[in-house]
Amino acid sequence: MTDVMRQLSGYGQQLDATMVAPAVDDVRTQRVGAGPVRPVLDRPSRSHVPRWVAVASAAAAVVIIGGVLVIVAVQGGQSPVVDQPTNTTINSRPSTSLPTSVDVSVPLTPSGLEVVASGPEFFGSVVSDASGVIWGYGPAGLLRYDHSIDETTRWTVADDAWFDPGIFADIAPARDGGVWLYGSLVVRFDGTTFAEVIEVPGLGDTYAMAEASDGTLWASVQGAGLLQWNGSAWFETAVAVSADSLVAADDLGGVWVTEATLETAPGDWSLFAVVRYDGTQWVGYEVADLGVDVISAIHALAIEPGGNPWLATEPRGGQGPRLFSLHSGTWSTHVLPGPATSLDPTSVAIGPDGTVWAAFVDDYDGDLMVARFAGQTWTTYGPESGLDASGWVIADLAVTADGVFLGRGPELLELVDGEWMQVLPDPEAMTLYGLDLLLPVSDDEVWGVDWDTVWHYGDGVWEQYSAPDGLPAAGIQSLTLGPAGTVWVATDEGVAYLDGNRWTVVDEGPADAVASRSRGPVFASGGFAADDSLRMVAFERVEGTWTATPIEQPPLDIIDSMAVGVDGSVWIGSHGGGWTLPGKGMARYHEGVWEVIDHIGTSTIEMVGDIAVAPNGDVWTIVTARDGRGPFVVQYDGSEWTIHEGVLLVPGHDGFDLGHRLWIDATGVVYVLRPNGAGLELVVFEGVEWTVRSGDLPYLLTIGPDGSIWAWEGNLLRYPAG
Repeated sequence: MTDVMRQLSGYGQQLDATMVAPAVDDVRTQRVGAGPVRPVLDRPSRSHVPRWVAVASAAAAVVIIGGVLVIVAVQGGQSPVVDQPTNTTINSRPSTSLPTSVDVSVPLTPSGLEVVASGPEFFGSVVSDASGVIWGYGPAGLLRYDHSIDETTRWTVADDAWFDPGIFADIAPARDGGVWLYGSLVVRFDGTTFAEVIEVPGLGDTYAMAEASDGTLWASVQGAGLLQWNGSAWFETAVAVSADSLVAADDLGGVWVTEATLETAPGDWSLFAVVRYDGTQWVGYEVADLGVDVISAIHALAIEPGGNPWLATEPRGGQGPRLFSLHSGTWSTHVLPGPATSLDPTSVAIGPDGTVWAAFVDDYDGDLMVARFAGQTWTTYGPESGLDASGWVIADLAVTADGVFLGRGPELLELVDGEWMQVLPDPEAMTLYGLDLLLPVSDDEVWGVDWDTVWHYGDGVWEQYSAPDGLPAAGIQSLTLGPAGTVWVATDEGVAYLDGNRWTVVDEGPADAVASRSRGPVFASGGFAADDSLRMVAFERVEGTWTATPIEQPPLDIIDSMAVGVDGSVWIGSHGGGWTLPGKGMARYHEGVWEVIDHIGTSTIEMVGDIAVAPNGDVWTIVTARDGRGPFVVQYDGSEWTIHEGVLLVPGHDGFDLGHRLWIDATGVVYVLRPNGAGLELVVFEGVEWTVRSGDLPYLLTIGPDGSIWAWEGNLLRYPAG
C-alpha cells in the first residue's frame, strides 16, 4: 500500500476560536477503480477512502506532538447535556433529477465484465447481521457466509457495477436483513436485490453509518455533518463530524459518535471525544471525562447490548493502546497486559453475552493480536494461537451467538477451541491472492505473476508455478513471451524460462526487465548506473542450450521500459519514477552499438514511459520534455519521430505517472491509458484518429495481441470486445 495524505473534511460550521484547527494524518491506501455505468440509476461517485485501505485516523481537532496526533481536553467538568435543536429537512436527492427520495427493489444488472478468477479480498470489512450470518466486503466484492450450513455466496462487479471496489466505503448490518453499503449512496442489499437505494446530500461521501433499533439511519457525511434518515428524508443534527468520526447505535435507540463537535448554543461549538443521542437530547463526553488529559485518535467503537460504549485509541508516546468503557456514568480505562506499545486497534466487537473482543495490528511489523475481556481480565491471542503476521491488513471482528470471526483482507478466521482456523478461502484450494503483472496471449489465455508465483490460465484451467517448480524464490519483476512461446521472467534472484513444467534459471543476477520477440534473442536488464550494477544480457539458443552474452552497459541510469524491434534492436527508456535525474531518456542498441535518443524535434527528452513496437516496425512511446511540456505520444517510423497531438495527456509529472502506459495489438492498433477525472480511460489509435474506447478502468490493465482487455482489480477481469 502507498502512504498518502488525507485532508479532513470541513465542519460546515465555524468552530469556536479556542479550538485547534483540523490537521491531516497518514493513511495507507491503493487505488480502486469503478466499473461500467449502471443503466438503472445515475452512477454514484467513488468513495474516497474505503475502510480496508484507510487504517490511520486524524482527530476532528488535534495537536501534533512528536508526529503523533492527539485529542486534547478543552475543559473539565461534568458531561454537558445539550438539547437537540429543531431538525431541518434535507431532500435526499434533487427533485429536478430524481423525484423520489428512495428507490426500492432495484434488481441487479450484470455489468458485462467477466470475472475470470475471483480474488479472495472480501474481508476488508466484516459484520454479522441479525440472523448471525457473516458478511464481508473488500476489493473482490461482497460475500455472505452462513456458517450454520457452511454456505458461501459471492457478488462481484460481474453481477452488478455497484459491487466494484470503488463504489462504497464500507458496510453495516441491516436490521431487516442483509447489509447496508454506503459511500455516495446508501444501499441495502438483501442478498437478492438492492432493497433500498438512498442518495446522500453533502459532498458525496458517507464516512460511517449505523442503523438504530427503530430503523433510523445515522450517517457521518462529508460536508453535511451527522445526518438522520427517518425512512423518507434526511435531517440535520446538532453534530459536526470529521472524516474519522465513528458511528454506532445501541439497542435502546441511542446513537454514539466519536470525535464530534456539538452546537451547545447557537453559533457555539465544542469538541467532544464521544457524544450520544438518547432520543431527546445529546450528551457530550470530553477527554477529561474519560479520566485522562490526552488521548490519541479513536480507531474503534462498539456498544454493549445494554447500551454501554467501548472506545479504542491508538498508541501514543510509548504507551500502548487503551480502551475506555462507560458503565453507570463512570468511565474506566483498560490497558492490555504485556508489552504492547506499538499495537494499533482496528476493531472492537461485543458478543451477545457482553464479552468484549478487540483486534490489533502492530505498527512496526504488521503482527496481529486479538484480545478478549470477560469482565475482569484480558485474554490475548497471537501467533501461538494461529494468528500469523497480517502484513498491516485491517483486522475486523464479527461476533455472533455461535462464534467469533476475524476478517483480514483475503482470509476469514474463526476461533475454535482457542485456535484461529481459516474458514475462507478453503486452505486446500488454489487461491489467486493478487496479480502484479498480466501478459495476455489471447482472449482466453493469460499469464500473470505476483511476488513469487507465476499463474497461467488457459482452456478454463488455472496452473501455478513457484519455487518448488524451479522458479526463483521471490521478486518477480517482469515477464515476456520468448521464441516459440516460451515464458520468461526477470526476478530479484535471476532470469528463468519455463521448460515444460519446470523453470530453468539461465542467469542468477538480479533483473528488472525481460523482453523478446517470437524469434531471436531474449534480453534482460537490471541494476543501477549509480552503483555500477546496471547491466544487460542477451540469451540465445545454441544447439538446444540457452547461452548468455553480456552487452555493453546501457547509457541510462536505470531501465524502466524495454522492447525489442522487428529488426532485433533493443529500445530502452527511463523515467526515474518521476524524479529529474541525469541519465534519463531513451536509447537504442542496434548492431552492437548504443545510440542515445535525447531529442524529439526541438525538445530534450526527460522521461520515457512504456515502449511498444508495432507489427510494421514502428516504435511508439510516451515522453515528457525537460522544458516542462508533455507527456506526448510519439511514433518513430524508422527515419523520423512524429508527435501525436490528437491524444491529450494530463500535463506534468502527475500526468506522466498516471498516463505512461501504452500497448499495440497484433493488428497495429495503439492503446494509451490516460487519466479522466478521478478514473482512467483508454484512448485508441487505429491509423487515422484517436478515439475513446472505454472509460473508468483500473490501473493494472493490459491489452492482448487480439485486442482483448484484461485487468486485475480485486478479481481477474476480462472486458467485453469493444
